[in-house]
Amino acid sequence: MSLNTGEYKESLGRVAKVISSARSNAAQKASAEMIRMYWLIGNELVARSEWGNKYIETLSKDIRAAFPGIRGFSVRSLKYMA
Repeated sequence: MSLNTGEYKESLGRVAKVISSARSNAAQKASAEMIRMYWLIGNELVARSEWGNKYIETLSKDIRAAFPGIRGFSVRSLKYMA
């Protein structure tokens, strides 16, 4: 079989479509999960708001220690979530 046939090109097109669809679905699900995570963290922060700014500062430091290299959990970012 020659790989330059129309049948091969159709197969390639179907495979490419599956890959594109899977990538799009994965990105959408990851985005939805990130929003869910931020919402849940925000709820926790609001529930503990009486603990004051020191709570958020300590939480930020401890999150970054527990998850080295993680981004998006600075004091400022956590305050935006609250």
